[in-house]
Order: sequence, then structure tokens, then C-alpha cells
Amino acid sequence: MKQLILFAVAFTTFTGYAFQIMHGVVYEYKSAEGTITFELPNEGTKGSVKGLEATFSMSVEHINTAALKASVKVNTLTTGIDMRDKHLMSNDYFDAEKYPLITFTATKIDRTDSGFVALGNLSMRDSVKAIQVPFIITEKEGVSRLIGTIDIFAGDYGVGKKSKKGNDRVIVTVDVPVEKRQ
Repeated sequence: MKQLILFAVAFTTFTGYAFQIMHGVVYEYKSAEGTITFELPNEGTKGSVKGLEATFSMSVEHINTAALKASVKVNTLTTGIDMRDKHLMSNDYFDAEKYPLITFTATKIDRTDSGFVALGNLSMRDSVKAIQVPFIITEKEGVSRLIGTIDIFAGDYGVGKKSKKGNDRVIVTVDVPVEKRQ
């Protein structure tokens, strides 16, 4: 569950107030509509994180000038089970009082065969780890979306205990509607 939450935070940093410039087209994030979800596949636990605040700008033609920084408040994490959520806020896991934010700051964004990847640092609790966040921008029926998924291990960030079997794996998905601007 820790990993899922960590991943959710990582993707949370990726959404919020986002811009993307592609071949002269600017995509702007609709902050009220973005979602960050997480799943701990070994536990069957699912949840979400809200309150994403982010800045994102990227020109596909000049990708070396891209920038991304995002954060989410730990206390917005929910699994739908109040007792579990309160325990996740405790020192055993996120220690939300001492470490209220999960942040992601990209150091570089690159093109890939299937879309893009943001390389950067995910900060959770008192740990900072270099990660890669693959994402795509889709368009369907006039609606554009920024979508990315990442796997993290919560124990790597001190959220719960590290599992030798990988039981602390968290899958985080970010799905952010963006609006085209010319």
C-alpha cells in the first residue's frame, strides 16, 4: 500500500497545472478533473490522492527546455477505509504531520517510441529517489489527456517496511485532461 501511495504521489506531482506545447499547440491542465490512483496488487488495496499542484511545460520541437514539478498533500490519500487511511498518515507509514508533501521534480523529459518519459526525483517522507515516469498524450472525441503509469516500492521511501518479495509494490496512474490552446 505504501508503494501505491508513493506512486500516486509521484504521479500527483506530474499533474495539476500542466502545459504542453506540441507543434505549436499548447495543452493546459484542467486542475479540478485530474485523477491520481494507486493500487497495491499484492494486497488488493486501491485508492487515490487529490490536491495535485504542478507546473509542466514542454515543446516537442525543443524537448531539452521541458520542465515539470508537481506535489500532492499526503493527507488527501484515501483508500475508502478510514482506519487504514489514519494508519497510513502515522509515523509507521507516511508520517503526514512531519512530511506533508510528496513531490516530483523532473530533471529531463525525453521522447520515447511510445510517448515521453520524465526523468527526475520523487521525494516522499525523508527519501529522495531518481525515477522515470513514462507518459503519453492522447486525444479522443476532442478531449486530450495526459496519462502515465509507474511502479514504485513504498519501502524504498521508508513508507512501511521494504519487502524482499516485492509486496510493497505500488502501481500509480495519473490521468489528466488537458485543453488545447493555440
